Amino acid sequence: MLQQHRLTRYLAYAVGEIVLVVIGILIALSINNWNDQKKARDFEVKMLGELQSTLKADLNYIENHLLGNRNQAELDAIDYFSDLLKKVNRDTDSLRYHWSRLAYGQNFRMNLGPYESLKSMGVEKISNDSLRYQIVRFYDFIFPRNRDLIQTAQDRVERDDDRLAQLMDDMTYELVDDEVIIDRPNPDPSIIYDPLFLEVLRNAERRTSWTIQHTNAVIEELNFLLRKINDELNK
Repeated sequence: MLQQHRLTRYLAYAVGEIVLVVIGILIALSINNWNDQKKARDFEVKMLGELQSTLKADLNYIENHLLGNRNQAELDAIDYFSDLLKKVNRDTDSLRYHWSRLAYGQNFRMNLGPYESLKSMGVEKISNDSLRYQIVRFYDFIFPRNRDLIQTAQDRVERDDDRLAQLMDDMTYELVDDEVIIDRPNPDPSIIYDPLFLEVLRNAERRTSWTIQHTNAVIEELNFLLRKINDELNK
């Protein structure tokens, strides 16, 4: 009877030891799992923060430099020459100023560095499925598609710029006795009725309309992605 009692106590002690060991292992695993989750979240927050900063800089570049500067300069030039042709505006003093801006052109680009880093590390590290989809969709479809569409219009800029330069040279320089070249300070306003100039003006109108349309498409998607990133970072 005494021996059986001792055996029972021993078994209870052994079971208790096992339970304690198991609990210790579970606690250790839980701590390790928590640490792994924290590291993963810290990495995710870091990458999203870099994407956020880059997207904000890209948005500023697109809105202020491309739309606010390059495109606006072309629009102003188009309006100026359209008004001259309609005789709404008879001020020809600014003709030379607006001339080159009819073929201003632009380089539509974005900083892809943080996204490329995220891809190399693994896009799946973004835990939010919806956000991960939106990031990939923007960088792999929305941006390159609209960039390429804009570029199809911008490819004609150099040709039109050469045409404008040739027209201006023809109108601002004059040969005298086959030797002397005189620079006229103000081009002859009749230059705007030249068929070649009218073609360049039409090209500029189509190009700016097309470019602004697709630039605004990128801005809309970029703002949407920024809101999604902000929501995730503020969780």
